[in-house]
Amino acid sequence: MKHIFKMEDKAKNTWEETSTMIVTGETKKSGGHSIMSLTVGTTCAIATRLVIEGKVSHRGVLSPIHKEIYQPILDTLDK
Repeated sequence: MKHIFKMEDKAKNTWEETSTMIVTGETKKSGGHSIMSLTVGTTCAIATRLVIEGKVSHRGVLSPIHKEIYQPILDTLDK
């Protein structure tokens, strides 16, 4: 997976930043998880738990750009 971000600072200087992730899943036969379930399902499950536990005050369909949402997810993934 590769993301290219076009950045601009307050002085209107522009540049690009690239984020690349190379990872593979495991086979169903081995009892492993697909890469989709690991990268999407796990983070979605963590976010769902945060909502159920009342730890997210924002409402509606949200992008994880709010620190209140992404930081606990990153912290949990770190563990």
